[in-house]
Amino acid sequence: VHGDLSQSPNSMPFASSTVFTIASRTPPTPPDPEPPSSRLRMCKALCVDSAGDAVFVWCGGSPASLVRVELSSGLTASIPLADASLRVRALCRAGVANVLLATTDRAVVHLQLDTGVVLTLTDSLAGLNSPQGIVAMRDGRTAFVADTGNHRI
Repeated sequence: VHGDLSQSPNSMPFASSTVFTIASRTPPTPPDPEPPSSRLRMCKALCVDSAGDAVFVWCGGSPASLVRVELSSGLTASIPLADASLRVRALCRAGVANVLLATTDRAVVHLQLDTGVVLTLTDSLAGLNSPQGIVAMRDGRTAFVADTGNHRI
């Protein structure tokens, strides 16, 4: 959805908004058995790239994947994951080369985009109960988690 976010908070910036499809899953067409957009299966969560020129989309299914979608062209590229069994509810960028994932396993994990390595930052022992949302400060050193099960941030 695109609208004018520069308006005052009391007005409705999306009242005259437009919905754009930047990428979608389309049926394969010969001779290409799997078009690049077919990577977008079961889209679960997304966040904007730090440069603002792409969106990262978490796609469920088996195996799960993280897909980068270029906003200008709709081209997609899968990011290799060291652990494709993750079940993600929310994600956010953390600095330049990292993504934080809030998982259904009551954990927050750190994904290094260049290597696909996944590091657990917190687990159920940290007291998270159903993390549903996550945002990080621009430098990637501080993150906030919406912990729905504990009614806290």
